[in-house]
Amino acid sequence: MASSAAAASRMPVYFVSHGGPNLLDSKDYPPSDAISQGLSKIGSEILGLNPRALLIVSGHWEAGATTLQVNSKTGIEQPLIYDFHGFPSWMYKEEFPHRLDPELAHQVSSILNSANIPTEIVDRGLDHGVWVVLKKAGLANAPFPIVQLSLFHNDSMQKHVELGETLASLRDQGVVIVGSGMAVHNLRDLFTSRSQGVPSYVPAFDKQIEDALTSSYDNRKQAMVELEHSDYLRKAHPTLEHLMPLHVATGAAKDSSRVKKMLEAYQFSLSCKLLSMTGTTAIHNFPDPAGIHTGRGFDDLSPNERDQFINELELDFRRYLAENRSSKGFVFYPNTRQIMRTISSLYQTISSIDFSDSFTL
Repeated sequence: MASSAAAASRMPVYFVSHGGPNLLDSKDYPPSDAISQGLSKIGSEILGLNPRALLIVSGHWEAGATTLQVNSKTGIEQPLIYDFHGFPSWMYKEEFPHRLDPELAHQVSSILNSANIPTEIVDRGLDHGVWVVLKKAGLANAPFPIVQLSLFHNDSMQKHVELGETLASLRDQGVVIVGSGMAVHNLRDLFTSRSQGVPSYVPAFDKQIEDALTSSYDNRKQAMVELEHSDYLRKAHPTLEHLMPLHVATGAAKDSSRVKKMLEAYQFSLSCKLLSMTGTTAIHNFPDPAGIHTGRGFDDLSPNERDQFINELELDFRRYLAENRSSKGFVFYPNTRQIMRTISSLYQTISSIDFSDSFTL
């Protein structure tokens, strides 16, 4: 049962990108790596909240077109699902000890059935979209149970946002909600076009996601649903199951006025994001510089305007890497921001800058 402290506090919602099991390889992702640090921060935040439970959806479990499944039927931990191929043998021996919660599973089923979403309670192990990312976040042997809910086996963005909205009340009962997927997920291009660097559709679709998330909730919901009409959608996601957890997270955070981007990383045809859907700092807005500070020098700008200008430069830098086929093939968001802040410091010695045109590096 939830403690009074947990029940009295509305729990947060996160979206995480899970990648492959090599996320657990300290050679690929050492503790100093930006993704490692971001997931560790999320894990620490969740542990500090002392939640009743964590409810998670992953791009690796879909049930029926109009029906769902939730695990924890018996409360007996099931074998992990190693749903990946071609990785070192030790990754197929990894463990993720965790608690289950049949009571929460029944509560989730009851809430969804009351919303006319038939939901079956089953015994199922956690897939790698759950256990890999949560293990990296430091949540093995967490003092609270972890329950996984399936997605629908359909491509309806509307239905998945509404699913999140239906689950949102659990946050007032001590339950943290997490969506685990990818912002951009094109494995075909990853395997066939690595030498060509980051495809242009990666930053393009990534920006459409960010633009959608900057709005107030009603507009945010509509903009997230309208991603189904994006010209980049089927390049960014040939199949949509890795995008849908973001829509569930969006709906579950329906009371949030702001979304905080904790990290972004491009790796060829993949885009990884770590988002606090209920964060206190807005995601980047990428404003038009000409509409803010035309004809003024950098040192004449307010701190907020300087940040906005740096954000615009940063976006141009990411586009440059994509369009010019970065030989490294990926860019980590915090490092990019450090670069842009270094560049911005140089502008402070310039008395005037013509801001009527955007800067393109």
